[in-house]
Amino acid sequence: MTTTTRTGFFSIDTENSDLRWRAHNALLVLTGVLIAAVVLTFLNYISGSSDVALTLLGVTLASGLAIVLIKSGRVNLGLALFFIVPPIGQAVGMATHQDARLGALLILAPVALAGAMLPPRGIVAVAALSVVVGVGCTVAFPPKVPITTAEIILCMSALLCAILLSALLGVSGLRQEMKRADKSTRALAQLNADLERRVAERTDELQQALSQQRQLIGELAENAVRDPLTGLHNRRFSDHELPIMIATGERYNHPVAVALADVDNFKLINDGYSYDVGDEVLRQFSAILIEVTRSSDRVTRHGGEEFLIAMPENTVEQAAFAAERIRRAVQEHPWHLVAPDLKVTVSIGVADTIHSPGLHEVRDAADRAVHEAKRSGRNRVVAVTTDPGPIEFPNLPEVQTDSEPAQQREVHSVGSVDVRP
Repeated sequence: MTTTTRTGFFSIDTENSDLRWRAHNALLVLTGVLIAAVVLTFLNYISGSSDVALTLLGVTLASGLAIVLIKSGRVNLGLALFFIVPPIGQAVGMATHQDARLGALLILAPVALAGAMLPPRGIVAVAALSVVVGVGCTVAFPPKVPITTAEIILCMSALLCAILLSALLGVSGLRQEMKRADKSTRALAQLNADLERRVAERTDELQQALSQQRQLIGELAENAVRDPLTGLHNRRFSDHELPIMIATGERYNHPVAVALADVDNFKLINDGYSYDVGDEVLRQFSAILIEVTRSSDRVTRHGGEEFLIAMPENTVEQAAFAAERIRRAVQEHPWHLVAPDLKVTVSIGVADTIHSPGLHEVRDAADRAVHEAKRSGRNRVVAVTTDPGPIEFPNLPEVQTDSEPAQQREVHSVGSVDVRP
């Protein structure tokens, strides 16, 4: 982003540094010439030198018009007017007096000043014009009286002063441009620092927004596979994880067992107590599943009061053992603290990929097994095996109930029943 500013009378509003520098020098010189020309015009007029006064008046008008043109932004036109009119006026004066007398030297003064105000082509043009006018007038109107040494010294001094003025203007313009460049550099550095700060702040904001977005996406993804009531993963999660688990087991020849647990008479609990009690039963049953199973097992709420437990590295016998622990833990749980006289049992069907290879096969086998457990009287574990005999759990403590002996309860609750077609 570039901006232009007006700094004073001797400056113009432009983005071109070279043009700004030349205009500054020109305004300085033209202002001095204008003041000197006005004074000399007045002095020559009162002294009776009307022809000289008329020439100086032309210089005065040309200088003033050049200043106006330069201030309006037409720098080249103003400079052209200044460097063309004075030589022509001087030539007219020499022709009028029929005496060149040092005209060739005096006319070189604009050439010295041109270096501080014109581009290279302009300097060449002014030098050519000065040489043509000076030499032409000297040849056409030779001096009538020999030129004195004092006149030569005076003309050389004027030429030297013009050269010195041009050098000083060049140094002054260079210093001004250096100051302007330093100021622009500091402003640019400040702008760059502000921009870097804003970029850093914006980057931090974007990183925070991205982090929040990732966190929100993670939460949404987790909520999509999480059951809000029990806190367990839902069926969507098991539909994604179970195929991977079974495929990994098949690849490395490791068994995977699947157990489906169904809360017995859950509808009666909802109807006989309340839906709030039913919800609390599901929450506490979920807590029992998490407590009894391994950290490597995947426990999900499969739907309603049905839960799926996937057990990697487990045969059906090992899974049936774990299922019996779940069944007993549920039966022994103090449900009366949830509601008076409340009793909760669970029926569990167990299958594995050894006896039911494949995702759909093992899941269907576990589903048929849990239905067999329901049909056989509930509160029991049914495992899908090729051995029709019972699976014994001698290391598990017996569960004594009021309705039947413990030994009979064990036989009914844990059966090895082949329910495959």
